[in-house]
Amino acid sequence: MSDAMEGESRDGSDTGDPPLLELEDLSVHFEKRTGLNPFADPEVVQAVDDVSLEINETDTVVLVGESGSGKTTLGKAAIGLQRPTSGNVRYRGQDIWDAKDGRGRVEIAHREIRKSLQIVHQDPESALNKSMTVFNALSEALHLRDEDLDSAGRRQRIYDVLAQVGLEPAPDYASRYPHQLSGGEKQRVILTRALLMNPDLVLADEAVSALDVSLRIDMMDLMLELQEVFDTSYLFVSHNLSNARYLAERANGRIGVMYLGNLVELGTPKQLIENPKHPYTKVLRWATPSLSLEEDDPGPPPVRQIDIPDATNPPSGCRFHTRCPFATEVCTQTVPRLESADDAQDAACFRQFDDHDYWDSDWLDADAADAAAERQF
Repeated sequence: MSDAMEGESRDGSDTGDPPLLELEDLSVHFEKRTGLNPFADPEVVQAVDDVSLEINETDTVVLVGESGSGKTTLGKAAIGLQRPTSGNVRYRGQDIWDAKDGRGRVEIAHREIRKSLQIVHQDPESALNKSMTVFNALSEALHLRDEDLDSAGRRQRIYDVLAQVGLEPAPDYASRYPHQLSGGEKQRVILTRALLMNPDLVLADEAVSALDVSLRIDMMDLMLELQEVFDTSYLFVSHNLSNARYLAERANGRIGVMYLGNLVELGTPKQLIENPKHPYTKVLRWATPSLSLEEDDPGPPPVRQIDIPDATNPPSGCRFHTRCPFATEVCTQTVPRLESADDAQDAACFRQFDDHDYWDSDWLDADAADAAAERQF
């Protein structure tokens, strides 16, 4: 894979250490009951299936995809909030669930792992206790991180971080209740609570989607500024490719494209937006006019059909083949690996290999033959 290898920092230097966070062949499946019969066998939702990903120190990865693509489930599994069905999640080489369950040799306690992996929720309203002041909510979190800090030190630490996130005068904001804050201010409090834990990684789950458009850029800029202050890594979850591009470009990070539980493309924003290798990435690009691409008329959506398959019964082979205008019979039978043919971004698509059996297989859509002859997407 072309993303940063084990022990490699963002500037490409070899640290000799394991990745901060490593997901290996990770799958998360849920049982889902339908109908009124309590004795009927539940359906199995394949929310995430066989995903591998590495996140390094002060790294930024943005997961993007349609609703139901599995990006939030993957994010929660990555920080230990969702137990995987199979595969591994390792924090600095320590399997998170081995640490939690006390299996084998545990070198990093689960308590320390939980402190180091934090989350900023999409809905700050539900994440804050309405009966607690901002100070009490933050003090509770800070006590978990540093039990030995006295009350004066705790108060000063809270005031300092509130000021860093732009909530000033800090003593005034610390005394407020959630109903006395705007939506943007509540989200800053949630961010403050996460940062008070001095985390190594923060999962930002649609952290700006509930904000007014005018506030989203400010919030994203703030999060990126604080990344430099706290030396933290970010795993962002977004349904908006434009937001993903903004975050990843400014953080020198990567965008991971999720489709129906699979990670189908991973690369820099320049790679994915200027030269997408997976047909689904091109669909996302087509659906995001704010990217200001050179094409004046993007034409019709680059899909054969609009409907997304059900995660309880995903298609065989490449899961995008039911919508892909360039799918062949091979795509219905074989699952493509996330890899690169030219040391650029990784993509789970056979089209990037000129000598693959894909090119000799029958087309599912006859209209694709002319474009395929010219290797067009």
